[in-house]
This record gives sequence, structure tokens and C-alpha cells, in this order.
Amino acid sequence: MHRPAARLPVHFLVDIDHTLVHPVYRRVAGNNSDTTRCRSGPLPPASAWGWWLLNYVDGRVTHVRLRPHVVPFLSHVLLDRSLDTSETEVHVSLYTRQSAAYCAAIAHQVLLPALAQSKGKPLHEFRRNDVFHRLFGGERCVRGKFEATYWLNPSPGLLSEGSPADQRQLGEATASLEWRKTIFVLPSPLTTLLVDDRCVNFRVTELRTGHGVLVPSYYADAVACAADDCFRVPPTDSLYDVIGMDLDGRGGGVPSGRAMLGRVDVNDVVVGLLDVLEAFVQCCHSHRCAIEAMHGGSAGMSSPGERTSCAARPPVDAALSNFNFFERSPLYRQQWNAFHAHRADLLHSYFTG
Repeated sequence: MHRPAARLPVHFLVDIDHTLVHPVYRRVAGNNSDTTRCRSGPLPPASAWGWWLLNYVDGRVTHVRLRPHVVPFLSHVLLDRSLDTSETEVHVSLYTRQSAAYCAAIAHQVLLPALAQSKGKPLHEFRRNDVFHRLFGGERCVRGKFEATYWLNPSPGLLSEGSPADQRQLGEATASLEWRKTIFVLPSPLTTLLVDDRCVNFRVTELRTGHGVLVPSYYADAVACAADDCFRVPPTDSLYDVIGMDLDGRGGGVPSGRAMLGRVDVNDVVVGLLDVLEAFVQCCHSHRCAIEAMHGGSAGMSSPGERTSCAARPPVDAALSNFNFFERSPLYRQQWNAFHAHRADLLHSYFTG
């Protein structure tokens, strides 16, 4: 079968609150409907320290603090295209249980200006180029076992993500009918990965088949710890970049040899989020033919510029089970396990029973 020229789209759905930023909640008088308004002049001194003001409809979040290393991480993935391969093209979308207006405000008033500032380029260049693939709000969350074939409208009371730090995730995960996020918001769920800091946001089938990564929650007022470094981008001139090998044995097209970490004892290295994402992309790269066949050939896959979702058709969890990333890629399984080693208690219930 002739392979189309377009590369296989690989999507990262990234949570916002306590994953990318720490939000400060405060009800303010008056609202402004312009969620895309950004400062075109010099940024205030506070922004240099990671604090950014927000202005959006019905806003409870007045400002946010960017997590350490988030801007270099997004620049590495989205601007430098460092995770793309000869067979795959990586896209990043934002996904929050809050409103779509909040999601847009974070993208246009915080992340894009921060990226522009880091690159020393005009902001309008980033807004024009659709840096983020999609922006999803709480209206794209689903409920319970996700048996419905249509999208449910969530209750406004379930859209807040600003839970206090002392609220335990284990208690949240026991709620069987909680609103959750899903990789099925995108037209190619088989190559989509959700990155979030709350267990309750994952659907069991998606997490069990390798489509979820649980990152440590970030709080600006917490004591600095190793968890703050999970978004760190290591130097590119490492030994692994020079070696450039592939644990899955299919070789070729991988932009970084840092995947070689899979050949090293996980006790001797610190596995970061980027290592897990690289292994996910590498698995998609190595198994492109099988993935496209499961999607019904190239016609069933989304193109890099496609904007339509699969909301009109029911999700098929069986397809995820038939292509389990943990089973397909020893490297991905090893990196995923190493990254989650200190959060095994939170994930235990998802992988048992």
C-alpha cells in the first residue's frame, strides 16, 4: 500500500492548573470578554519571575505563576520541533476542566507571550502560526464510563480545578461518576497522550493502555523539590544524542538519542517527562503502519492541519487495548514506570481489578 506523504500526527493533551501553572483564585469585579488580548509592549517585571496577569470572562483566576522549565519545554517541542521524526509530527493542545475562556486566556495571555519573550520575537508571529493545535475546556470532559456516543454538557459546579493542596487525589479517584478528560477529543486518539496532575482526570482504559502521564502537582508556595524539574529539557549535546539508538530495534528518524536512557538502569538516571514523551513518539514512529491500519488506513487519520474532532462517533476502547503502548514498546514501559515510581500509590487502583 502506498504510504501518504503526510506524517503521522502525535498529540499531547496537556492540563493547565497545577501542571503548567499555579493559579491564584480571587473573584474580581467586572469582566472583560477579550480572552486573546495580550500585551504588545514590554512585559511587567513580575513576568520575569513567572507571574502573569489574566483577563477573561467570569474570571476567578486573577494571575498565574508558570511552572519552572515549562517555557523551554514548550519551545523545545513546539518551536524547535525536537520531537518530530521522519514519520511523525507532534502537536500540543491544552485541556482544562475549567471554561474554554480560561483555556484561551492561558494560551494567549500567558504561554504565547512567554514563548515570544523567550525567543525574542514579536508576539504576532506566534499568534498567527497556531502554535497550539486545539484549546479544550471543561465542556469537552466526559462522565463515568463514557458509554454515551455524544458529548455531555458538564455541570458548572464540576469545572473548577483549583482544589486546595490538602485535598487528596486518592479520595477523588474513588468517585466513579466524576467528570474526566479523554483522548477522544481528537480525531486520532490512538496516538494521543494526556498529561495531567490529577488521577481523577484519567479514564481507566486510556491510562492502562499507556495514554496518560501523571505529573507531580505544582504549587508556587510549596517548598522547592525535584518535582519542579519534571519539565526540564536536558542539554542537547549529551552522550545519548551522539549515540542515537533505538531500543525498539526499528531505528531511524528519531531526533534525539536520549531514548537510549532505556538501556541504562533506571536507578542510575532521572527520568523526566520529556523522556516519556520521546518514548511515546518513538513507539508511534516504529509502529506507524499498524496504527494506520487500526485507524482504517490513512483516510482514518487526521492530517496535521485537521481541526475536526471525533465527537460525532463513539469511542472504541477495544482499539486502545489492541494497541497497548506498554506492550508494544519496552522503552516506553520502562520510562513510564521510572517516571511514575514515586506516584505508584496514586495509580495502583487504575491497574488492579
